[in-house]
Amino acid sequence: MQCLGLKRGKLWWFRQTPMGEDFPLKTRIVIFLAAALSCFVAQAQGQTKIQLEAQVSTQRIESTRLLAKRGVAAAQLELAVFYLNGIGVEKDEIQAAKWLRKAAVKGHAQAQFLLGYFFEKGTGLEPNLTKANRWYLMAAERRDRDAQYRVGVGYFFGNGFSKDPNEAFKWFHRAAMQGHSGAQYDLASLYETGDGVDQDEAAAALWYRKAADQGYARAQHKLANLYLEGRGVAQSDEEASAWLRKAARQGYARSQHNLGYLYERGKGVVKSDASASVWYRKAAIQGLADSQHILAIMLVQGRGVARDLEEAVMWLRKAADQGHAESQHGLGYLYERGEGVGKSAATAALLYRKAADQGYAESQYNLALMYQEGRGVLQSYEKAADLYRKAADQGLAQSQYYLGLFYERGWGVDQDYESSVDWYRKAADQGMANAQHNLGFSYLFAQGVTQNDRQAAYWFRKAAEQGVAGSQHNLGVMYLQGQGVEKDRQKAMIWIRKAADQGFADSLKLLEALMADGPSKIRG
Repeated sequence: MQCLGLKRGKLWWFRQTPMGEDFPLKTRIVIFLAAALSCFVAQAQGQTKIQLEAQVSTQRIESTRLLAKRGVAAAQLELAVFYLNGIGVEKDEIQAAKWLRKAAVKGHAQAQFLLGYFFEKGTGLEPNLTKANRWYLMAAERRDRDAQYRVGVGYFFGNGFSKDPNEAFKWFHRAAMQGHSGAQYDLASLYETGDGVDQDEAAAALWYRKAADQGYARAQHKLANLYLEGRGVAQSDEEASAWLRKAARQGYARSQHNLGYLYERGKGVVKSDASASVWYRKAAIQGLADSQHILAIMLVQGRGVARDLEEAVMWLRKAADQGHAESQHGLGYLYERGEGVGKSAATAALLYRKAADQGYAESQYNLALMYQEGRGVLQSYEKAADLYRKAADQGLAQSQYYLGLFYERGWGVDQDYESSVDWYRKAADQGMANAQHNLGFSYLFAQGVTQNDRQAAYWFRKAAEQGVAGSQHNLGVMYLQGQGVEKDRQKAMIWIRKAADQGFADSLKLLEALMADGPSKIRG
């Protein structure tokens, strides 16, 4: 019979063990019926109050008290429960602890477990973790699975026990073998991480499944992740979505978020932005910042939901208030442009700073631009350079380009052409056109590097192909003169015309000269 227990310090369910054989059959039957009538559950996670399923009669209480005084451990446990909850008697935690101790001393495993809990929480007793763990260990050695689990937790976290992953594994395994879902979950976690046991993702999947089959939402979520990544099981988006759905329907926010992600991308489910938004919203309502952020983006884009900037701002603000850097950045972006909120460069800068302080590169870059231009903050090339460097060190190409420009011009840093070239190259290698153009210029005029026309032409071409008019013009001139490339008037005309078509003044003049007088008038 299952009625009470402990899940990481929270009363959860309890199972009544068989009676001892030292009582007459009639007495054992009376005790069993009394226990059956008093079976209690704590259904809501996080509750510690033990709730009886039905009220009990005065006669029932007196018969329980009589049996308890006669030394019947199960009756002593039941009387302790009555006192703990004020069922038919005045609520009295000290009396509850007294009767619980009597049952525990007689070797009643559940009473030993609960007495450990009383000592841990200071219920009717002075808090004493050492005594709590002693009673937990007694109950665990009598095969009480809740106590075994609690001992495992103690060893894993070093809570009253010496921290020992191997001992934690042993006790989790014992409880898991008896079907304790929390122990099955934690045992799977140890197998997944290789903490206290050789890493074995197949074993992790097996134990996650056992807990998941009992409806344990966190295990369902973890098992879904293994299916998504193909770790310990054959990769299957369909299996992943099925397990995520089970956990999501139980209200597990992270699974709701991940299920939204699968719908958004059509992995294991039919692609549907509308369905994605439904699941993101469920998780967002529970306060999951990642979901609040993505739901806000969908509202800004009108994707899967009607476009609603005001609601988007609300969700971004909720996530930003939790310290979610992307949402702080996104909200700053809206304030900078006055979309969904009143335009305010100062507020935008404040929000960018919050995200920048968390190392969010895009916010570091945007805030650097504001310091460079003096928008929402006092202009400061030094602060701009510092922020550009932080984002550049994270590989953000735009910041690498601007840091190169600052070194070239000596803005906020000592002028240093070699450092300028280094940062231009980093950005150019990522395909940033302006950096490619400036790197070509550096090679052309030996600025921070050895002069090299071929390299100049190479980088001008890369930028020109991305539409940079200055590079198109320079490449055209190099073809006219045969500088770094083979001389080719036709190619020169192509590139110069492309720049002229963008209104590039030097190219317009050069193209006019070429068409009027031919190349003899050109001086490069």
